[in-house]
Amino acid sequence: MDVARQGFLEGRFHPDDIDGAISLFRRFHSIYYINKAIHVWTTGDSLIAEFKSIGDELHKEITAPASSPERTALILDKIDPLNETLTHVEDEFSYTLGEGSRWLDHLILRLLFGLVLTVEVFGLTLTILVSRGISRGLNDIIDSAEKIADGDLKVRAKVYSRDEIGILANAFNEMTSRLEENFIALKNQRKISELQG
Repeated sequence: MDVARQGFLEGRFHPDDIDGAISLFRRFHSIYYINKAIHVWTTGDSLIAEFKSIGDELHKEITAPASSPERTALILDKIDPLNETLTHVEDEFSYTLGEGSRWLDHLILRLLFGLVLTVEVFGLTLTILVSRGISRGLNDIIDSAEKIADGDLKVRAKVYSRDEIGILANAFNEMTSRLEENFIALKNQRKISELQG
């Protein structure tokens, strides 16, 4: 981890972002873009090590008592091709991270779209179910009221829920029970009056 942190620091990462970057690479290293970026980074590290080796070789040549301009030129000639290769590796690293970023953006958009679609479908389904429950309860109360209007006082509305429609159905049934009791009491009172009169 110390080597990785040092590498990120040398790669000009902000110190506050290093632990997050290491965590990201450790968790998602199997994803193609992250895996490729790690591979490219490793290649870049080996190229940088070659620069150090060339630097050491150049330093020895320059400080040697029998320094040769030809040998110095040969050593310096190694730098440009290596620098060109390293530039290509840096570009590939940036391109790979860009591709990974775009892939992640698309993935997040697809996940968000799926989540929104799921919430919408769930909300619509819930609305339909609630609407059907309300309609069923109200229709049963209306049907019972029509039968009572036709004189059938034994009918009671079915109570499907404990919500406001259920409370209304219970109140309707209570009213019907009292109406039936009053009707029976009135009927009995008439019979008594007819027997007495």
